[in-house]
Amino acid sequence: AEQDLSAFFREQGMDMNKLGKAMDGFAKNILPLPDQAACRAGCTFCCHLRVGASIPETLVAYSGLNRCLPQGEIDSVRARITQAAGDALDEHWWRKEKMACPFLDSLGRCMIYGLRPFSCRAYHSTDARICQKGYDTGKEVKVPCFPLYRSFTDMYATVFIRAAAQRGLASFQVGFIKALALLFEDDRIIDKWLLGEDVFCPARL
Repeated sequence: AEQDLSAFFREQGMDMNKLGKAMDGFAKNILPLPDQAACRAGCTFCCHLRVGASIPETLVAYSGLNRCLPQGEIDSVRARITQAAGDALDEHWWRKEKMACPFLDSLGRCMIYGLRPFSCRAYHSTDARICQKGYDTGKEVKVPCFPLYRSFTDMYATVFIRAAAQRGLASFQVGFIKALALLFEDDRIIDKWLLGEDVFCPARL
């Protein structure tokens, strides 16, 4: 996958359209979550945890907001992201405060489900009671899952990190919400990053 993505960027170049196309292609290749998973619509325990993502994933999600949300919702999400930005890199803060992802709506649905990071797609459980225990206590718990599914899905974020690094870009895992806060503050950093500037260092995990 890494070789294919690197070859794609060598041949096509790297811009927002190419990143979106590559991300969409990878997302379509994710295997279905096994039926034995306990995850169901409206179960949001994992939506109160810090999310890590590659910079390309974050850029694609940010650029796709206008397709997913009306302007009023974007403004509301932006306010919640800005509010959380100061503590967004602190994993313990998320657990202690039971902070909901800014993209979680009042019905427990993800407003950017099709654009969510690969780490969100990978996270799952075979026992929701364990997830609830972690949420209720604000402590990290060992969530039972399907390791191969999780590692296979998580792999795509690493592939994007490495492919971007091969092009000489500052590339590493970022806190998804913190990186989005930087973009809302000044989206000109997209072009700066594509030119090789290390503009996402404040969001680095």
